[in-house]
Amino acid sequence: MEGEPSLPAVADDFAVTLTPEEMAPAILAADSDADVRLDLAAPPFDAAGQDDVPPPSFVRQAQRRARWNRPWLRFVAWTLLVLLPVLLVLQFLLYQRNPLAAQVPALRPLLVSLCQVAGCSIAAPHNIAMVVVSGSAFNQEVQPGQYRLGLSVRNQSSSIVATPALELTLTDASDQPLVRRIFRPAELGMPAELGPRAEWSGSLPLAVQPLPQPIAGYRMELFYP
Repeated sequence: MEGEPSLPAVADDFAVTLTPEEMAPAILAADSDADVRLDLAAPPFDAAGQDDVPPPSFVRQAQRRARWNRPWLRFVAWTLLVLLPVLLVLQFLLYQRNPLAAQVPALRPLLVSLCQVAGCSIAAPHNIAMVVVSGSAFNQEVQPGQYRLGLSVRNQSSSIVATPALELTLTDASDQPLVRRIFRPAELGMPAELGPRAEWSGSLPLAVQPLPQPIAGYRMELFYP
């Protein structure tokens, strides 16, 4: 049609025909360029991985302060702060109850009350070195085989001690033992404890069976069973 532009004709001599063998390198080259472009591209954004990033230190500090400012947590902390020292003191009093009761008599009522709750008991300490026989007598009564034992025991320490038992040995003229007898404090009428610097005195009638030798003397020894 007249007036319309037309493209110049291409001569058949310039036509290019590619065989399959010649097209393969071109395709491979194109693929290589695509790989390079993909490798150089920026990595994709991973939104899930952002959760693993720790918050800044000031944020963590604020979170910790917020947790400790909770009313119930503060109440528990203050309760423990008050109770722990009290429990430690009570444990010490119970563990050292016997020496404390002996050395500080004013604490004895408190220790007795604690033991009533804890199911324990208070016993005076054993201190045989501080308990001595301050006086004694062994006399025959009018009736045959009847004697009377007199005894005085003193606590030389400044604290309470447990009353020891008494071993009485009757001897012959050669100081050989004829008979031996052990008396508990209750049998002698003695208290279970002796107070600081306290002294006890008492007497006890004794019946002695006939012996092969006459009684010429006696020995006394205090001890804790």
